[in-house]
Amino acid sequence: MSAPQLEKYCPTAGYTAVVYENQVVVFGGKRESGTISNDVWTIDADDLTVHLVPSRGDPPPGRCYHSAHVHRGAMFVIHGITERGPSDPTFIPSFQLSTGQWSLPRARGDIPTARCNHASSAYNSVVYVLGGYVMGEQTIVDPRCMFALNLDNLVWSRVEGATGPVPGALWGHSLNTCGSYLVAFGGVDPKDDDVETDQLWFYSFARNRWMSLAGKFSELRTSSRMSLASSAFEGREPKDEARPQAVAVADFHPNNTMQMRLAVGDAVSLLPAREVHPGWVYGCKRDDPATRGYFPEAFIRSAEGAGDSASVSTPARSPMTTSSIGRQKPAPAPEPRLAHASCVANAGKCLVVWGGEHGDNPAIKYDDAWVFNVNKGKWKQVGRVGTAPPKLPGQQPMVTCRGLGVVPMLARGEVYVLDPVEGWSTQTVTFAR
Repeated sequence: MSAPQLEKYCPTAGYTAVVYENQVVVFGGKRESGTISNDVWTIDADDLTVHLVPSRGDPPPGRCYHSAHVHRGAMFVIHGITERGPSDPTFIPSFQLSTGQWSLPRARGDIPTARCNHASSAYNSVVYVLGGYVMGEQTIVDPRCMFALNLDNLVWSRVEGATGPVPGALWGHSLNTCGSYLVAFGGVDPKDDDVETDQLWFYSFARNRWMSLAGKFSELRTSSRMSLASSAFEGREPKDEARPQAVAVADFHPNNTMQMRLAVGDAVSLLPAREVHPGWVYGCKRDDPATRGYFPEAFIRSAEGAGDSASVSTPARSPMTTSSIGRQKPAPAPEPRLAHASCVANAGKCLVVWGGEHGDNPAIKYDDAWVFNVNKGKWKQVGRVGTAPPKLPGQQPMVTCRGLGVVPMLARGEVYVLDPVEGWSTQTVTFAR
């Protein structure tokens, strides 16, 4: 059977892909016809043969924009959309990959609201679910809350007591496990006027702590030392001698705003106006995109070791020009986006991001690929070698198989393989009869 004959059966968007032994397993998704699939496909990593797996037992309704994870030989399917609306969150469909047997075990504990366009990632035997919204209602679910599902006993719990700048109710973002951290990227942030973001969020399992780092900004030198002066509008420094040393870096963003990144210890955060402590430097809106801006009610005092980071010692009410604050060239980073694909590489030390779309204009789609080195804290664009996957509507997954990023597009009869160093290659699959 050729690929064109299978177009009406294979999903084109909203499906998941997981890796089990020597296979990439694709489940669900929306077909080109608009129907929602509950088929399971396997792709052999050696000969690229595709099999439609016969289902046994009690298969779940077709679903899309869900998430899936493999644990102890079974694929567990979490949330998503069915033909009738949101999936039933009280059940976690389980597919035994060796036998093709479906079952519908019931979840227990603090079961989260059914959702789609969420992101999830596994650490040991626990799946962490972040963000998403209720399909049809466009209602953001569980803002500022992450849930954990223990795959050993299917008990849900809330991740509570996390410190640091907790992300908002993201949707359309990605979530991956890099070493002992969860790394979330992109998506739509309701706290930021419901536009797509280029923010990176890091969650430490050991510390139960969130950290954040914005893209499109110069590298933050945490070895620098810089004190923030609150009450600057009164012309005096803060009396609190115990205030922790911090590093602040001013950078210009393409959307004509200038923002500050603040680091206190190992917590790195972008400081938006509505969340910053009164009197702290957090950035400004430029009245003239080319030259000028104003710091609101605060100023920065320079300190040694600032490196190429800008520092200012002028009172708050004085206008600043780009030259007076030391405008910096933005470090390379991907454009803000949502509905992108991501995976990890280099033994979990690198995050790989491909594709996505513009939030305000879904017709604008990206085909670039980026690698974020977690240890170095830097983005690097993958060279445009080979042919990247086509820009299709909706979202397609990418998984790590044998150290490479794999984007299965069965409706096209192809698999796209990304080497973070060498670039893309395209492989044609063969459908087993």
